[in-house]
Amino acid sequence: MDRNKYFFDNRIVLVALPTTDTPSETHEWGWYYSEGTYQFYSLFQWNYKIRTVKSLVWHFRVIKYLNYRSNKDFNDEKLLEACRRIADIKNKFITFEVSNDRLKVILDGVLKYDCEEPPINALRKIVFKPFLGMSKVEKQRIVGSFSGKKSKITLADIYEIMININESGVKIKMKDLAKNLGCSDRTIRRIMTEELKNEIKELNESI
Repeated sequence: MDRNKYFFDNRIVLVALPTTDTPSETHEWGWYYSEGTYQFYSLFQWNYKIRTVKSLVWHFRVIKYLNYRSNKDFNDEKLLEACRRIADIKNKFITFEVSNDRLKVILDGVLKYDCEEPPINALRKIVFKPFLGMSKVEKQRIVGSFSGKKSKITLADIYEIMININESGVKIKMKDLAKNLGCSDRTIRRIMTEELKNEIKELNESI
């Protein structure tokens, strides 16, 4: 059974497009933001799993933020029900057991979280339209084409490719980063920081 069926049946929002940020370019497949946007949220669009408590809390906050602002029927009771469902390892959203006591502390914090405050989010320059049905190869080609227009590859360019590869349900490899950015593996390794290396490890382990 589709693990997201519960959210669809209960009209719980999992995806939000940027609202006040204006795209630099609009395409059939989506939008390009030259300065990037922090306003794009997309949860559980493929079968990745949450691996840390920090990530679990972030997912809970995003669900609260998205639904309290747009769904008049969404309340604390529905929020807690959704969070408990995600925190139950049997439902295949997480990779670790969460004790009842630990979950209670987490949920108490989520209830106190200000739903008007956007949860910390990754900067995105390319936002694909939801449910477009594009293959991972097509998406990576588009991301690479924008990064390839620049004479100098930055950490932000690498991170953008990383996220899109990860969201396609594929493990991130240096050769794939280099291919999408039109450079050599050596260039990627020269620019790559320890922080990004750790991020790649965590993303790959989530698949």
